Amino acid sequence: MVVDNRPGAGGNIGTDMAAKATDGHTICLSINGPITTAPALYRNLPYDPQRDLRPIAMAVRAPQLLVVTPGVPARSLAEFFAYVRANPGRLSFASVGAGSGGHLAMVELMAREGLRMEHVPYRGFPQAVLDMVAGRIETMVVTIGAVLPQVRDGQLIALACTGEHRAAEMPDVPTLAEAGIKDATSYGWSGLFAPASMPEPHRARLEALAVAGFRKPQVRQALENIGFEVMGLPSQDFARFIAAETERWGSLIRKLDIQAD
Repeated sequence: MVVDNRPGAGGNIGTDMAAKATDGHTICLSINGPITTAPALYRNLPYDPQRDLRPIAMAVRAPQLLVVTPGVPARSLAEFFAYVRANPGRLSFASVGAGSGGHLAMVELMAREGLRMEHVPYRGFPQAVLDMVAGRIETMVVTIGAVLPQVRDGQLIALACTGEHRAAEMPDVPTLAEAGIKDATSYGWSGLFAPASMPEPHRARLEALAVAGFRKPQVRQALENIGFEVMGLPSQDFARFIAAETERWGSLIRKLDIQAD
């Protein structure tokens, strides 16, 4: 297997390349953005995820953390919401771009709770985390792995986890549901896709191999050790999950008129 990393446009460039492949062998490991949110964010997306790609299997998912700097006088989600309401528009939150998973999770909470904060987009997590630690940004919703050392060292404070259950790495951090926010669960996830041009027997064989691979104890352990929850969903279940995610986040993007940076 040859790995060809194609970064850019939040993953859209690599996904477009895979969608247009006709060699019968190219597949794509994509994060959620290019599949579920890009169609609502980009007016001229060069591919159609539903038309040009076929799910093979969902690989992994990971929850995010809502973190604040120690300078924010809040040690619970309720206290944080109260502080933001008392200081409308004075706090800033970081993300890796409009329409990213962290951005959408935060603006969904803001819309539900009637909060106002300034959005500051970054090109990547490292600089955003550095600016948070320096006190230039007050809060962010971010993948656990990006801030785990800073939270453990007390440089950042984790107020809530976006997963269905508490993260193994942060067992003392409540979920959004435990903090009183229902139906706001969200994850970053990744999955395998084939271009629509791939013959179905070939795609089905890859699905069977992928699902079997994700069930292997050594594979699961390796992925869990770096903070992922292994899913291994077959294509039909994965397709239903994608449809629900596309509807949820696409509706939010259109409702709030969010546009890609």
